[in-house]
Amino acid sequence: MPGTREIMFEKFEILECLKKDEHSGVYLANHIYLGKKIILKSLNTKTAADEEKIERFKREAKILAQLDHPNIIKVLDFGTYNEYFYISFEYFESLSLRHIIKHNNLTLTQKEFLLTQLFKGLAFAHQHQIIHRDIKPENILVDDKFNLKLSDFGLALVMNDNFISGQFSLVGTPCYMSPEQVEGEQLTEKTDLFSAGIVLFELFKGYNPLLGADINESFNKVLAYNENKIFEELGDLPDGYRLILETLLKKNPFERFSTAKSVLDLLSLPEHDIVAEEEELIPKRKINPVIYIALVVILSAIMLFLVLTEKKIEKTSDKTTNDSSEVIDKPALVSDSSIKNAPVKENILVPVGSKEPVPINRYQQTDKNISAEKPIDGKLHIECLPWANVFINSRHVETTPISKDIVLPAGKYSLRLAHPDYPEYNGEVLIKAGETTSLSFNLETLFGYIDCKVYPWGEVFLNGIKKGSTPLQAPIKTRPGDYLLIVKNPNYKTKTKNVSVKQGETLLVKIDLTKE
Repeated sequence: MPGTREIMFEKFEILECLKKDEHSGVYLANHIYLGKKIILKSLNTKTAADEEKIERFKREAKILAQLDHPNIIKVLDFGTYNEYFYISFEYFESLSLRHIIKHNNLTLTQKEFLLTQLFKGLAFAHQHQIIHRDIKPENILVDDKFNLKLSDFGLALVMNDNFISGQFSLVGTPCYMSPEQVEGEQLTEKTDLFSAGIVLFELFKGYNPLLGADINESFNKVLAYNENKIFEELGDLPDGYRLILETLLKKNPFERFSTAKSVLDLLSLPEHDIVAEEEELIPKRKINPVIYIALVVILSAIMLFLVLTEKKIEKTSDKTTNDSSEVIDKPALVSDSSIKNAPVKENILVPVGSKEPVPINRYQQTDKNISAEKPIDGKLHIECLPWANVFINSRHVETTPISKDIVLPAGKYSLRLAHPDYPEYNGEVLIKAGETTSLSFNLETLFGYIDCKVYPWGEVFLNGIKKGSTPLQAPIKTRPGDYLLIVKNPNYKTKTKNVSVKQGETLLVKIDLTKE
């Protein structure tokens, strides 16, 4: 019946079926109790006689419950309902990296930003002894701000754990498998690094060098590929990228990088190398050529009518003044005074130190027929990762990535970049007439870090918020400023310490709870 809602497991309202077979389904749903969209996966344990498939389903929930990282899809809920297992995941509105590779020409910095996030997610998983085993573009999700999340841990392996599909099982996608994975050898995190290298190769070159016409051919290519021949394809890449790829795609795992962090050290984005380009993940609709031609014809007719009318008025005026005078047809010039006296309807921005307000029009273009004077405006081009609201003189004017440069009268302006999850950037920018000022930012560099070493161990709190128990997996990332650091251990006296965190610096704090 119209309006009837399909409710699954008494708490999920199904909005859309994304994928379904006789045993399992994937849905976009509304979590009734949480009041937000989620992704729901379900498995019928009665019809799915494959015990390994059931084990993988349960394993994915168990593994993702351990991985709380911004570049890994989060699991929200896991449970059973009659004969069903289900998992609910965070809803991340995105496209797969496969779609991006197929439809977009990304810049080097955009690609590097995506890869940095991929290897951050992998580094975190590997620190928790998790091997993904199925790294491929379909399992890498990217939103319209180029934020990336690694998904689908259904084939993931916990190191030193004995699952039905264990370390020696042949699972994964053939053309992304490492040679040792195809040969059924014991796996380490280096198999994920190899697969990520194939993804990186595909992102840069547009094709997978190990993809065969069928599964068997792909297996053969993985086992027999000539790494030097593949490396020859990388000659047009910058040295840094070529070094990363050549090391990731070594046949011998002992010759590859030891950890994902080793790749991150080479992928670190400098502050001036940030991207917010005009490309979009979902291309805009193009204007129909027929409509475009029709518009051109109509506009041309209007312009011709206006010119003829103007000529007629000029002739009549000249004739009234002096019937014998020669008539010269030319377009009327707009005087400077008429421009100055015209009402200003645009946003008003005032350069720092200026007494009078000046109009800003972000898409203003100089009309050569109006004035031949030197330009009084300049342009501001801003690139920012991950994204930011742009405030000029405290007024919000754009959100990156921006499609057109911001046009401003010459002068000095205050600039603020704001993202809810990052420290704000505040500074000044000088706009010069007739010139484009380009600025690039990485908001990640605005954080500070606290490396907390506690003996024997302790729960660490920053301004009352628990940050974890030592030993911490990584330094605490926080906004610059002053904080109260508290360390608790039930067997010792609680210790407090005032700390000051500076932008881009790591503060080392050592606390021995055994000492008074």
